[in-house]
Amino acid sequence: MIRITLLFYILTFFWSIGLHAQNDERLSESDIHLHAKLLEAQRQRLLENYEQALDMLQKLEDKMGDEPALYYELSLVHNNLGQLEASLLSIKKALELDHSNEWFLQFQANLAEQLDDYALAASTYEKLYEIFPNRSNYVQ
Repeated sequence: MIRITLLFYILTFFWSIGLHAQNDERLSESDIHLHAKLLEAQRQRLLENYEQALDMLQKLEDKMGDEPALYYELSLVHNNLGQLEASLLSIKKALELDHSNEWFLQFQANLAEQLDDYALAASTYEKLYEIFPNRSNYVQ
């Protein structure tokens, strides 16, 4: 399972770099370095070094504040640390930056259920169904 998750993050990393490259034609060496740090923070989370991952991500926030994957990762780390309210704030920020990302929406819906915020969970599932109408698991 960890290998699949790590593969997902590696692919997300390269996808993110590809999006930047499409917009800017070339990524700066600084941007590549920042994305490598984000990948290292993800690795630390997968190794269950949550405090170290949180520290790394918080340091990246000033430099990569417009990167939705950063906030998604922050949300996952806060969740692993049992900081559900902070996790919800981070996933909401990720969704402000990328409002139709299926992974982000699924995580927000699950987190809202954990926090007994059923209105948010329901509206998130509605949005998932609107964006992905052919997925039967959002109709329940």
